[in-house]
Amino acid sequence: MLPVRDLKSVHSPVWSPDGARIAFEGIAKGKHPPGGLYLVKSDGGKAVMLARGNVTRARWSPDGTTVSFIRDSPQPGIYVVNSDGGGLRRLTDGKFEDEHVWSPDGEKIAFVRYRHQLDFGGTIYAVRIDTGELFALTVGLPSRKPR
Repeated sequence: MLPVRDLKSVHSPVWSPDGARIAFEGIAKGKHPPGGLYLVKSDGGKAVMLARGNVTRARWSPDGTTVSFIRDSPQPGIYVVNSDGGGLRRLTDGKFEDEHVWSPDGEKIAFVRYRHQLDFGGTIYAVRIDTGELFALTVGLPSRKPR
């Protein structure tokens, strides 16, 4: 745990569904600062690192118990981590995945998988949180922005 003032930068904060916590991307001060996904109570306090690495696009599960995010390195993919910092799991292994969104029941995450970095429309997939089962929702149609 570290005070938020000990972070070099903070990006893309997102409120938990109950408004009690904020997840954000951050980089700590230091010679080799660890970047990662952090969590802080909305009334202040010390930040807790939930996951290390180059993370983006944190999203809360509908019930506020889990945070999903995209990691570019060291192993790219969509990850989930419990809001207490436990249970970090990699759900996908794609390098060009983006635009992920939780299903209303919290059982799946829909996302877009692109073929390459300059692709203008990928395939929308869904992944089950409990099993990691992956299935395509759009096939052969350039698709973006699942909601």
